Amino acid sequence: MPPPILASPTPRRARAPKEVAITPRRSGRIEKQKQKRKDATNVCSTSETQALLARPLGLLDENAEFEDSTLAAIHNKFKTPLSPLSITALGCLVKNMEKVKRPKRKKVGAKKKAAEIN
Repeated sequence: MPPPILASPTPRRARAPKEVAITPRRSGRIEKQKQKRKDATNVCSTSETQALLARPLGLLDENAEFEDSTLAAIHNKFKTPLSPLSITALGCLVKNMEKVKRPKRKKVGAKKKAAEIN
């Protein structure tokens, strides 16, 4: 067999893909709406949850607003062992929270499974 005319090529290292630092153009109005929603949900959900915890324990009246003094009372309440009445109230709260409808999550592998079946 005759020797090859051309030498074998030297292997090259593949180039790393360049990262593009361009962000797509978005509507400023929509971004403001998203930020307002995000801010509102963080603040409300925290104070509402704390109020929801304080009401069954008798630390907050039904129509009263949640304040810093109520938060301090919650912390003090949990420093000592809870009374049987408080434990029962929290148990009822947990049972009621289980009944609350939660949004359904999308199944990640649903499309893959459907494709495998077909």
